[in-house]
Amino acid sequence: MAKLVAGLGSKKGKNKKSDKPQSLVSANHRTEAVRIKTAAGRKIASTRWLTRHFNDPYVQEAQKLGYRSRAAFKLLELEERINLIAQAKFIIDLGSAPGGWLQIIRAINPHCLLIGCDLLPIDPMPDVIFIEGDFTDAKIQTQILSHSNGQKPDLILSDMSPNLTGHKNTDFTKIALLLEHTWQFSKTHLAKGGHFICKTRASGMETDLLKEIKAHFAQARHIKPKASRKETGEFYLVSMTAL
Repeated sequence: MAKLVAGLGSKKGKNKKSDKPQSLVSANHRTEAVRIKTAAGRKIASTRWLTRHFNDPYVQEAQKLGYRSRAAFKLLELEERINLIAQAKFIIDLGSAPGGWLQIIRAINPHCLLIGCDLLPIDPMPDVIFIEGDFTDAKIQTQILSHSNGQKPDLILSDMSPNLTGHKNTDFTKIALLLEHTWQFSKTHLAKGGHFICKTRASGMETDLLKEIKAHFAQARHIKPKASRKETGEFYLVSMTAL
């Protein structure tokens, strides 16, 4: 496993294990509970979310190891199970902010062409091309591909999620539409024999689309990493070896 990029477990000294990305929170990992005080103007729901967030063992472990987000553990578990990142020559990471997946990708594979895209900015990272903008905009997709040096990506990852409203049917429609955009881009530009990994949520609306995606690959399966919160209903469709 390659040495980690700056800011990813690169502290010198006692912890020599930091030379490799660490994937799972130890079963014995315990920290003192963080209490969030109620603030003027803050809703009770917001206080509850903050309390859950800062007491989340994956959040705490990510901070300890220098990962930019708890989502890093999701990708690490996926890679442990399918081993696609290490072999890739050109990777596109959609929905990359704040950069947790980009960190892990670059640590595992220091030589691939790596392009990230998100609506939100990220702190600069060495040897990473980052495009800030709306991926569903054709101009942003063209900008991403302008850095490809004539190559086709052999791995496209999407951890994107739309802004949810709390209205079930509206949110499921938004999730399905975003998956559709991601798949159409991947179907057009993914190299033959390449791989496609995308986050989605079970709603029923995406069933036909998932069937279509799976039909274009030799193998496909659903994986829900341990770091995915149970209440979100999210899972990752891992589609391998494009036909």
